[in-house]
Amino acid sequence: MRILVVEDAQLVRSAIVSLLKTQPEFEVVGEAEDGVTAVEMAKNLKCDLVLMDISLPGINGFSATRIIRHFVPECRILFVSQHLNTGMLVEALKTGASGYVVKTDVMQDLLNGIRAVSKRKRFLSKSCAELLPDPGESGDFQAGTSEN
Repeated sequence: MRILVVEDAQLVRSAIVSLLKTQPEFEVVGEAEDGVTAVEMAKNLKCDLVLMDISLPGINGFSATRIIRHFVPECRILFVSQHLNTGMLVEALKTGASGYVVKTDVMQDLLNGIRAVSKRKRFLSKSCAELLPDPGESGDFQAGTSEN
């Protein structure tokens, strides 16, 4: 799976890339620190998945996702964000993203989320799934767990 990592915080981006490099089935094909670069790279790199932060310079992750989904509809988007609230989660899912992993759940849920999305499933990390009081609200999303 060819992955583009979009994160403005260099330390966080490096940590995610390092985690992905431990998995032979994943190839990090690019890194972007802002929304405009993310869109251009997604269009040019033919990646399978974009790990997308929300709070980005230039254009935010929501706008970047909508543009990527328009130009590269086969590319999946998995949000990886510090924001843990229902409003942000709902807005992220309205963009057509395949899922959402809150950064505090990355070590437990990111790899499982990527694998789920690669199988055309939708994924919410454990903390995100807990935000939705009605299980029906999560639709066909697979929820993460705190177990590996």
